[in-house]
Amino acid sequence: MSVEVETVELPDQPALCVRFRTSMEKVKEDIGRAYGMIYARLGEAGGIPGGPPLALYPDMDMDPDDFEMEACAPMVSEVAGEGEVAFRVLPGGKFLQTMHRGPYETLEQTYEELFAYMKENGLELTGPPREAYLTDPEQVERPEDNLTQMLFPI
Repeated sequence: MSVEVETVELPDQPALCVRFRTSMEKVKEDIGRAYGMIYARLGEAGGIPGGPPLALYPDMDMDPDDFEMEACAPMVSEVAGEGEVAFRVLPGGKFLQTMHRGPYETLEQTYEELFAYMKENGLELTGPPREAYLTDPEQVERPEDNLTQMLFPI
């Protein structure tokens, strides 16, 4: 296994989120639209971000042509949702954590390695996997420099 995996405890996290259906072909456009709505709402309400943007994947049996995902912005405190933007608390607990360095198109390999690690260690998901985007793909010089924290609730 080429990824380093550790177990971490995370607290509950208030967040503004947008849930939507998309496809691999449209995901970049759809997630950009969702984050635009989220951060606009956060700005309107005077909210304070509480960490990097996240994506959650409620259904890991993803059809590349039609799957559900949720874009979220962690916050320091509660901000009322509006329209498609909903406030919710992401549950904390025990998570497997690893870092993925590289283009988003290669995340699937890291997912496969994490699932293999879980199987080898008799672990099961207790909720949707999360990706925390630690770099902005518009700000890095090369896609190979993207850094994504991957969190699997167990």
